[in-house]
Amino acid sequence: MSSDANVALIQGAYADFQTGNISSLLERLSDDVSWYNPSPPEIVPQGGLRKGKAAVADFFAILARDLEFTKFDPHQFIASDDSVVARVSYAATLRSTGVNIAEESAMFFRLRDGKIAEFREYVDTRPVVAAYAAQPAGARR
Repeated sequence: MSSDANVALIQGAYADFQTGNISSLLERLSDDVSWYNPSPPEIVPQGGLRKGKAAVADFFAILARDLEFTKFDPHQFIASDDSVVARVSYAATLRSTGVNIAEESAMFFRLRDGKIAEFREYVDTRPVVAAYAAQPAGARR
């Protein structure tokens, strides 16, 4: 795929997320997708490495359960060969505590055969970890 087509695929995935169309987003993934969020999974339920569409669906279910996004703005895309990097600003409130989180992140995607084969987020995890650490351990999954 061309760089423009790769960027369009990622922009479509972001649009799916923003509209809550997770089933469409999942169709954009390879069956063996690797999905990595750098937060420690022992504190942040959506953190860590997931493999396969079902595991990524679980990632998005946790996001929907735990976070209310007030901003999600993918605003720059850089493409090279089979890779796309997006700069994303987002803000959310952790539902269980009311703690607000605001982040600027770089999200890396590797594509294979017109599908997302790998996702890796680069972000300062301290605000998210602090928000989850503020809640009772029993409230975490």
